[in-house]
Amino acid sequence: MAKKPPRRDPIIVYKREEKGLKPFLPKTRGGFRLGPPPRPNQKPKKPKETKTVLPEKVRFHNAAMEAIEAMGSPDQEIARGCYFLCFLVHETKTSTDLFPLKHNVLEKIFKSGTSCLTVNYVRRGDREIYHLSPEAKKKWESETGSNKHHIRMYLSPKCKVEFEEGYFDLYHFHVVLEPFRFSFYLPIHQAGWLDKRRISKRRFHYPQTVEYGLFEGKLITTSRKATMISLEQIKEELNKLLEKDIGKKK
Repeated sequence: MAKKPPRRDPIIVYKREEKGLKPFLPKTRGGFRLGPPPRPNQKPKKPKETKTVLPEKVRFHNAAMEAIEAMGSPDQEIARGCYFLCFLVHETKTSTDLFPLKHNVLEKIFKSGTSCLTVNYVRRGDREIYHLSPEAKKKWESETGSNKHHIRMYLSPKCKVEFEEGYFDLYHFHVVLEPFRFSFYLPIHQAGWLDKRRISKRRFHYPQTVEYGLFEGKLITTSRKATMISLEQIKEELNKLLEKDIGKKK
C-alpha cells in the first residue's frame, strides 16, 4: 500500500512562497492550498453612494408633520399644538414650568369653541381628611414619624373623617382631527375657566387615565430623543399656538 504524503503546514508553504521557492502543495483548486484562486485583473468598481437612512420614529414624525401642514386653519394649529403637547405628558409631572404651558394650551383650545374637542367628566373619587384624637395622633407620630400613608391605621371611634367630594376628579379633553386623535386630562380644581355647560352629559370612571395621541391609529411617541426634538422646540411650538388667534372654523 502506497504511503500517504506527509502533511504540509500552510504556514511553511506561504513562507516558501515569500522566499521565491516553490510551494509543497499544488496551485490547483483540487489541492490542499488555502484561499481562493487568483482572479484576473478587473476594472476598479466605483464606490457606492451611501444613502442616509432615517430611524423609523423620525420618519413617522415627518409624516405626521406633513399631514398637519396639509390641514386648514384652525385645525392645523390645534393639531400641531396637541401633537407637541404629547411630548410633555411625562415632563409635566416633575416640572413646574411645563405644567402651566399644558394648562394654557388646553384652555386656548377649549375657548376657541372648536367642534373637534369633547370634554368629559371623569369620576376618580373623594379626598379623605382624617382628624385623629390627641391620643391617636400622639401614637401615630411616635410610631410612624407622622407618615401619612399609615394615618388611617390609627383611626379610632374618637377620630373624625371628612370627605372632600370630587377632589380627585378630572376633565378629559378628547380631540379628534383626522387622522389624529388626542387624549389629555386636567384636575377639575385647576380648570375653573371651563364652562360646565359645554361638558358632555355622560360621566365616566376610569381606573387609569393615560394621556397620549394617535396618528393613523399608531401611537405618537413621547420620546424626544427618538424623534430628535429638543425641549426648546416644543416650548416654541406651544407658545406659537398661545400667541395665535384660533377662532372657530369658518
